[in-house]
Amino acid sequence: MFHDRRFQTDEYFAFIVFNHEQIKSATRAGYLVADRLQFSDISAKVLDLDERALTAIVERGKDGAFVTPETEEEKKCFQIITLIDYVAGHVDGSTTARKYQRNEIHGLMHRFNLPFFFVTFSPVDFKHPLCLYYCGEVIDIRDANPGLLAYDDRLRAIAANPVACARFFHAMVDLFIKHYLGCTGERDGVLGKTEAYYGTVEQQGRLTLHLHLLIWLSNALPPQEIRDRLLAGDEHFAQAIIAWLEDCHQGEFTSGSMDDIRAKVMVLRHGSTFDALIDDNLDASLDDSNTTWQDPSLTLPDIPPQTSDEDMIPNIHVGAAKARTATVEPVILEKHALRVLWSVRRALFG
Repeated sequence: MFHDRRFQTDEYFAFIVFNHEQIKSATRAGYLVADRLQFSDISAKVLDLDERALTAIVERGKDGAFVTPETEEEKKCFQIITLIDYVAGHVDGSTTARKYQRNEIHGLMHRFNLPFFFVTFSPVDFKHPLCLYYCGEVIDIRDANPGLLAYDDRLRAIAANPVACARFFHAMVDLFIKHYLGCTGERDGVLGKTEAYYGTVEQQGRLTLHLHLLIWLSNALPPQEIRDRLLAGDEHFAQAIIAWLEDCHQGEFTSGSMDDIRAKVMVLRHGSTFDALIDDNLDASLDDSNTTWQDPSLTLPDIPPQTSDEDMIPNIHVGAAKARTATVEPVILEKHALRVLWSVRRALFG
């Protein structure tokens, strides 16, 4: 795939191939179903249809116009549509395929009770070195700070190669399932031991992919039992539930208040405090050209040291936790908190 990207970058190839695949699947796998108890009556009505009325309906609907029956014969044709279903479960993207997916989810719910988590996973493609490497950019993905292209150039690169973005998304989802959910059997996931999961993929407004995922945890209590124990006044159980939820969901910084993190990032980023930055330049952007600051969202994490010395493992874990905090918290501040503050400032003072 790397020596020739002409098919990847062709604007029409993917759509044409997918349409042909759907047509072939619909031709081979599509069929009609009807209620068994009404099969004889439906068969008689189908045989009694007027072919000229069917042809007239098809001709009027070719241009995508909304068609309504005009004669009694056409009304009979529309009645047949309500009595039979077109089944195309093996056609990707069809209504029947989505129905089969819902049935699979219902089966998991019947087997494992209700899911405990609903996760939306959306990796950012235009900021990740691996995605840009798949797009054909000259990037050393072994370097933690490979030096990416400018913002506009990155957007053009991923827009020109949707196949590379899909490969990147697939790689990220595999890593998420392996390490975050812990589905390889080597260790439990971040949320606990994962019993089952079910995910579907869809595209966003700018055609990037994201994953919607249902997660079932092993030995999880049914929701009704959790409700009953909470209403029964089990304080120990209530505190355990709260501690578990707070461990799974975190909406605050871990190494200090928002003001502390903001001051640290502003000094590193701009050599100034946030208040001075706003006073001096209201339209200050996130341009890194005049500083040595490296945006953590544009770099790769450092590889943890490999050792067989069990005495060193706790120190490695502590160091990894500190590195994660130093990386994640500036990203949260830069990409969410500061943008909101600047937007409010502009809205209030122009």
